[in-house]
Amino acid sequence: MPDTSKDETHIRPFAEFLQQQRRGALHGEISEQLHDLLQSVKETGKAGSLTLQIKVHPAAKGNAEQVLISDLTVAKKPQTERPESIFFLDNEGNLSRSDPRQIELPLREVNRPEVTETKAVNR
Repeated sequence: MPDTSKDETHIRPFAEFLQQQRRGALHGEISEQLHDLLQSVKETGKAGSLTLQIKVHPAAKGNAEQVLISDLTVAKKPQTERPESIFFLDNEGNLSRSDPRQIELPLREVNRPEVTETKAVNR
């Protein structure tokens, strides 16, 4: 027969702790960070993460009946792809948008005559 004489230990829900830590500030912060993270994942199609770290230590030496709890949240949003630019290096090692080894063509702008009247064509 199982031993049922022991009292069941009540474990307080973690969500209650989140709502009370720093007078609810942790719950608000982590909720907002999760929302922002979800938007970034949706926009980029890439993975991200949200980490909650909780540190617990005695309030005084030798007294573990009172504890101090600190928290830290770290959101790592996925980064969007950033376009690359192509550059060439000139003979002095400087960046250039045009290839210094390519001969420049003597291009010039051509003026187009202004159209003043349009005519309809019969078919």
